[in-house]
Amino acid sequence: MAYKRQKDGVGVIRLVDMASIPECPDNVDWQEYLAWKAAGNTPEPAFTPEEIQAEAAATAAEAERIQARATDISAALPDWATVVARFDQGTAALANATTIAAVKAVLQGLIDVNRKLARVVYWLAKDRAD
Repeated sequence: MAYKRQKDGVGVIRLVDMASIPECPDNVDWQEYLAWKAAGNTPEPAFTPEEIQAEAAATAAEAERIQARATDISAALPDWATVVARFDQGTAALANATTIAAVKAVLQGLIDVNRKLARVVYWLAKDRAD
């Protein structure tokens, strides 16, 4: 008979049939495990070295992905001063616009800024940059 600690740290798994055995004093299987352990046996660890290494690699890959995403978002955004200045210029230009062409030019500038901001919101909400 052999056992392995459960990954949540509570109970063991009996390896012969992969039965999950909770730490329960009234459980016959738990009593059997305790007797096995009292006889000098040691359960296998919950995680193998390969599982620990795979988890570390997955964690590192996720950290890289998050950093790349943050870099992409930062690169796509104009700085706040530029955003404020663009909106202030647009507001002033709209107030002084005397032709439809002038209004159109101002609105196109505001749309461009909003497009960048919308892209960042999309990245944040969808967790991807399509």
